[in-house]
Amino acid sequence: MKRQRYWFWRGYRVRYVYQNRQGDGLPLLFVHGFGAALEHWRYNLPVLGEHRPVYALDLLGFGEAQKAAANYGVRLWVAQLYEFWRAFIGEPVGLVGHSLGALVALTAAVAHPHMVQRLALLSLPEGRPSLPAGWAWLGGIERSLIPVVTWPLFYLLRQPGVIRWVCRAQVYHQQEAVNDELVRMFAQPAHDVDAGWTLCRLAQASSRPGYAPRVAPLLAALSTPTLLIWGTHDRLVSVRRGRRWAQQFPQIRWVELPVGHCPQDEAPVQVNQLLDEWFSL
Repeated sequence: MKRQRYWFWRGYRVRYVYQNRQGDGLPLLFVHGFGAALEHWRYNLPVLGEHRPVYALDLLGFGEAQKAAANYGVRLWVAQLYEFWRAFIGEPVGLVGHSLGALVALTAAVAHPHMVQRLALLSLPEGRPSLPAGWAWLGGIERSLIPVVTWPLFYLLRQPGVIRWVCRAQVYHQQEAVNDELVRMFAQPAHDVDAGWTLCRLAQASSRPGYAPRVAPLLAALSTPTLLIWGTHDRLVSVRRGRRWAQQFPQIRWVELPVGHCPQDEAPVQVNQLLDEWFSL
């Protein structure tokens, strides 16, 4: 991608890209999902960057960002996002997030409302529910077993053939979108130094109750106009959940597309048009 740079955040190396930095329109900041990287906006940044500044970064632990021995969780990534915004943008933005990135973007918009003028969330997942009182010991057992399970899966799941199969079988509805470029995006970071340990840390972190906030209270506290885009055929996060949120919270504009979990990559023309119109209001 053009204008690729590296930023050292809290001593960790993070990659970011930007386009049309001197543009006149509302700046847009893009946040990718779990296991992905800024390349997951490959069909969106060049188009939307024609008329406005656009930025995207790799969340710590993903893409070309450092595979750090960090305390992973949504709060960490929100801090990364906010400090990136302060360092490089410094004015209200349109914030766009996909999957985990949508949860990070939503949390950031509630925590730092002065940062976000408008919000677009694609395939928004629920935060991990807390265990009932008296059952917290199950979380400890789960975390202790994660390294045993994760290491064999790590070596399996970084194989290009396995990545292609998983994307086509579970993630994407539009099969033609699963091409060699996409497979490389998922496969390459898994060969970085400490990538296996980072996956273990991420898996253990996601089993802790404090890993992510619940979505409904965030939406209840949100004052930012929000576009919620979902794939009708999403196998990872049920579209029924998004429909319920859209009915419950009046600040949400709901759009449903005949795709899977990755609307921005499966239907980029439609998503680019939706985003362009939403952030031009």
